[in-house]
Amino acid sequence: MSASLFIVCPFSSTEPFLGSVFDGRTYFLTVPGGIPDLEDPFTVETIRNLVERRGVRSVYVVNDVSCRFIDAVADARDAGIPSVGRILEEVYAASGLRLARGLTAIDLRMRLAECNVLRQVERMSGTPAMKAVLEGCGARLKGLVTWRERGLVMDLNTGIRNRVVHEH
Repeated sequence: MSASLFIVCPFSSTEPFLGSVFDGRTYFLTVPGGIPDLEDPFTVETIRNLVERRGVRSVYVVNDVSCRFIDAVADARDAGIPSVGRILEEVYAASGLRLARGLTAIDLRMRLAECNVLRQVERMSGTPAMKAVLEGCGARLKGLVTWRERGLVMDLNTGIRNRVVHEH
């Protein structure tokens, strides 16, 4: 049976939720904001080991709408970790969400989470070391936005927002 690796923010507490929604073996790499440091050899080596040695065939970058870093950027507050705050601010600025009108607070957080996940998937896909790891073992890189309090999972890979309802 293949395994899945979820790259999640440690402050969002999505691990139990994701483990109950996805069948099979699940592994978690926690990094603030769900933004892996791809220049850190330890991060890349950890992912390589899980893909090569543990049979990971799906690597998911995940943001939950409750992520404290998403909240901070959406509310124009200090994110607390400068590098994460800067990256999310860049994502926010590039997304055009500041110009959007009529979005509820949760819609704004969901869209910001989606933009961040898509950016991280793009970054990982474009990093030669990461690309080699994934292609070498036939693993796929995917993106998810969750709202664990509501049991919502949005799969960003199909172009359709799939909702999986999970009872806590």
